Amino acid sequence: NIIKPIKLINQKETQKIFNINVIYFINIISKLNYGNLFLKNSSVLCVSSIITKKHSVGMSLYSSTKASLNDFIQSAALEFSKDLIRFNSINLGHISLGMGLYSTKFLSKNELNDFEKKYPLGFGKSKNLNDLIIFLLSDKSSWITGVNIDLDGGYKL
Repeated sequence: NIIKPIKLINQKETQKIFNINVIYFINIISKLNYGNLFLKNSSVLCVSSIITKKHSVGMSLYSSTKASLNDFIQSAALEFSKDLIRFNSINLGHISLGMGLYSTKFLSKNELNDFEKKYPLGFGKSKNLNDLIIFLLSDKSSWITGVNIDLDGGYKL
């Protein structure tokens, strides 16, 4: 993640974060499709970010990549629906795991407490994400496609 105001963003950073968050994913989907490697009734899922719904200063580049990913998911859902292949994404809020832990390790205890107060249900746990992933990849979600599901503990409220 690159956190900085727009006036300080450069082309190299822009290309890097778009490659990681958008272009590589699109290329994988394209190659799987070209090779006829998708099975009927399958499900494709990506993890996006709640930042696409509640913006923050310094997060414009990251937010733009995740919004692009969400739009791609919706277009792909339409294109692949004839083969019953579902595409969805999760707009994830702060989870005390991986990137979430890294992004808060530089905060003081007071800053961390203030940040967590923005989440009415507190920070998420890996179980919250895992349960939704399992559901979206299962047959129980066979009639859900093209959606960007917010999983944010009420953050955007």
